[in-house]
Formats: sequence, structure tokens, C-alpha cells
Amino acid sequence: MVKHVSVRLAWHDNYWNGKICKFPEKNFYCIGNYSLLSPRIQRRINIPLEKSYSDQAVSSVIEKKNYLPPCYWSINLQGGNSFSIEDPHPFSDTKTWGEKFKNNVPPLKDVLKDHSVFTWCFKLSFFERREESSQLYPHPEELKRRVDEYLEELVPGKSIVFFLF
Repeated sequence: MVKHVSVRLAWHDNYWNGKICKFPEKNFYCIGNYSLLSPRIQRRINIPLEKSYSDQAVSSVIEKKNYLPPCYWSINLQGGNSFSIEDPHPFSDTKTWGEKFKNNVPPLKDVLKDHSVFTWCFKLSFFERREESSQLYPHPEELKRRVDEYLEELVPGKSIVFFLF
């Protein structure tokens, strides 16, 4: 059976063109609780820096300031350039879990290609209720098996991606 994918995008006033927002200080989806992963975006956004690089390529601010916009995973949907990312674990900048994740989970290192986004099937990350386990999250080998199985069901030229914002 062919699967389809829904990808949620963080709102972007530059239409996901691979550039910093034109008016980052006015994007209430980044500074308020209205968007996908709002708390993470709020913890990581640097409004003054983004204002100084407004409407410039993400690769420029990464190269010059070593700053990765917190909405990087969806910012390049219609962008024409690829850029490298290094993103720490989502909990690494939280009070409760920060040190544990900083010290034990290496940052994600990858390249976000032009006209693409990063996404994740959240359901794969948790044990289903029917499974008997005292763990909340599956072991890494089990997670890899689930990801591989999921990706096998996505068929180029047949699967459809829905972008939600």
C-alpha cells in the first residue's frame, strides 16, 4: 500500500525560499504559541540577528555567524540552495533535560538540499499502546527498523506530500 505524507511547516513570511524572514520580529508564529514546535523556536530564535540578516540566504547567516534559524527544517521548501546544518537535540536547551542530552546525544549533522524540508513521523518515536513495554521510547535498533519500514512505503511518483502551515 502506498503511503502519503503530511509535512507541517513553520510559518515563514518569505514563502520558504531559503532566506531569513523579511520581518522576523513581526512573525508572531515564531515568537508566539501559534506554530509547529513553537517552544523550541522561541527558545532558539535570535530576533536581533535575524533582523540584521533579513531576506538573506540561510547559508549566509550560518557561515558568517554560525547561527541556525530554529525553523531551518522547513525554510528551504522553495529555496534554490543547499546548506549544511548542525542541530543539537531538541531537549538540549531545556532546563530539565539540557545537560543530559548535550552530553549524550550528538547533534544532527546533515545537508538540507534545495527545494526540500526535513520532517519526521512522530508516531515512529513512541511505543504503541498494544506493545508491552515499560519504556516510553523504542530502542535505537527498533526505531531504525520502524523508519526503514515506513520509508519503504513511500513510492516516488506515487506518494503525495501535503504541506500544512
